[in-house]
Amino acid sequence: MIRFSRLVLASVLTFPLIAASTAFSPALSRVEVIESDHEPFLRMGPFSPEMLEDSEQIDINASGVISLRRGPESYSPTGFAQFRAIVLDEPATSFQFGVAASEDRGIDHLLMVRVRTNDRTDFSNWVRVAKEGEVQTLEPIQEIQVKVILKSLNGRHTPWLRGLSIGYGTDRNVSEPEAGETVNLPRPNLITRSAWGARIAHGSYDSHQVVKLIVHHTFEPRASSYSGSSTIKGIQNFHMDSRGWSDIGYHYLVGPDGMLFEGRPENAIGAHCPPNTGKLGICVIGNFDSGEERLTPAALETLHQLLAHLAGKYGISVSGIYGHRDFRSTGCPGDVLYARLPSIREEVSRRLAGLR
Repeated sequence: MIRFSRLVLASVLTFPLIAASTAFSPALSRVEVIESDHEPFLRMGPFSPEMLEDSEQIDINASGVISLRRGPESYSPTGFAQFRAIVLDEPATSFQFGVAASEDRGIDHLLMVRVRTNDRTDFSNWVRVAKEGEVQTLEPIQEIQVKVILKSLNGRHTPWLRGLSIGYGTDRNVSEPEAGETVNLPRPNLITRSAWGARIAHGSYDSHQVVKLIVHHTFEPRASSYSGSSTIKGIQNFHMDSRGWSDIGYHYLVGPDGMLFEGRPENAIGAHCPPNTGKLGICVIGNFDSGEERLTPAALETLHQLLAHLAGKYGISVSGIYGHRDFRSTGCPGDVLYARLPSIREEVSRRLAGLR
């Protein structure tokens, strides 16, 4: 995670500041704001030349995919695509990035980001962000600009870029949970990644120590359209292909039938509630907004068992069980499920106390 302000910023590469920029024109761009019950994110791609402010040694094919230019007799090992600045519909202080790109060992992508508070201020310096990286700012940001540098490390592989995603929102101040006791409670029966047919993650995970348990709902897909492993595969495909993340964002997923699915390893930083470090994400399949779907008894029992197991394993008190909306401006995990969290904490506390 990178934290920076408009005036002071640690950067990997530094370029001259500019005083003004032209925002994307909806008529020219292929940028859309995806609204969901979680939080909005920008999806960029397929790409068009009008989306670029500057570029070097890259081509855009008819499908809108950017690739490093490769001629019949010459081959440039490095190129870049610098996109026009994006004006956000509302200021944000927290961002998460995703890159849908080639994964060959012989290539590399450098995602560079700079921001500014409004069109009357200078942009920050460029900073390098990891493929699934996070940026936290000290001031609300109105404009953001990205640049992707494509490199061929061996001259044989051609890197390409199919899409970018930028999740954005404003963090809420949340007090740290009280320490709990370590106890051994069983985990519910688990459908492993291999059992539900998970794809191999792109690249390696960054590790963390779990200190908070975050409850989500999917919103989409709904519980009424749930079909077991195929639903989990669909969520993983969306996270990896549309969001550009390295893997499914959650650590566990709970079906309406009470089945528990394995997501990322517990010790891997997730992609579900920026800043994600220290947060273990549990997603219940369904739309639990008011007037939508109900939480099934089977799903609730699995959630009780899982939260009690994890709280005991990591020594987390029930004050460390949160809903996504506790940290972000979002409706997740829906009014229905969020209203159940106090009673869920009570039940988890009762189960933990039974072993003390």
